[in-house]
Amino acid sequence: MHSAMRTGLTMTGTTLAALMAMYITSSFGGVETLATISLILFVGLIGDLISTWCTNAVALLWIVRRRKK
Repeated sequence: MHSAMRTGLTMTGTTLAALMAMYITSSFGGVETLATISLILFVGLIGDLISTWCTNAVALLWIVRRRKK
């Protein structure tokens, strides 16, 4: 679980950084559509991060521990 979490957070962190760079660049460049798309993807990825590690991971751990008994 720890290894999977570290990999997932690394991938999500780099994607968040890329989306933020895209948002900043497109905002200063005047490309409003690209700025909006990158901001929506950024917010969606934050929601996915919360959903994955606060909900799904806890449920999976609960199921695995329950099966061991």
